[in-house]
Amino acid sequence: MKWQKRIRVLYDSVWFESLVGFVVIGNFVLNAVQAETEPLALGDKSQASAVYEKLDICFTVFFLVELALNMFSRWFWDYFTDVWCMFDLVVILCSAISLALEQLASVSILRVFRAIRVLRLIRRFSSLRTIMHSIRLSIIPVLNALLMVMIVLAIYTIFGVYLFVEDSPENFGAFTLSLCTLFNLMAFQVWPREMSSVRYDTATGTHSMDLKVFLFIVSFTAIVTWTLLQVVVAVLLDNFMESAASEK
Repeated sequence: MKWQKRIRVLYDSVWFESLVGFVVIGNFVLNAVQAETEPLALGDKSQASAVYEKLDICFTVFFLVELALNMFSRWFWDYFTDVWCMFDLVVILCSAISLALEQLASVSILRVFRAIRVLRLIRRFSSLRTIMHSIRLSIIPVLNALLMVMIVLAIYTIFGVYLFVEDSPENFGAFTLSLCTLFNLMAFQVWPREMSSVRYDTATGTHSMDLKVFLFIVSFTAIVTWTLLQVVVAVLLDNFMESAASEK
């Protein structure tokens, strides 16, 4: 169709893609400012909140028009067989639904889609598409490395239950509690104070070391945090570089 080709040229033009990119970034900045100044959980309907809602309506209408242009220019198979087009469709429609049914609690979760609209920039920039494609190809090797991490982590979790359940039942009283404690340790959070590897005896004024706790912390940190997690990063980077090179 003649008009369909004209719309396709318009939609794929550099200036239109730049316009959409700027609008997407502007919408994301608006969402960030709104989340900072007008928390949705408070339900505050101030004057500023009304301004945010009107601006969000304008952004949503713009994205709906852009969606209609893209759909018309690529109808039918070119549109519905394109992954990024389908991503745009889901995000924009969910945003429109959440805006239309603002007062219903059952659709409040759809408001999240307003924030992730910024991910639509990936489609607009080839460098971002290359990164996403490389990450997608790296998923399987990274999952294999993560599986090794989870196996070792599970072993240490069981060790923790058997070794420390009597000393700290609130942290090692069950597999799940021990797992959460070790996740905190992986994130460099504070080890439970009552299980410090170095203890001070107020009666004698001397320090003593709990060798069991010390060896557990040191071995876990060295094996899991310093080694296996770095292997995951190395596998990701290696496959990412290979995928990026193949893309070129």
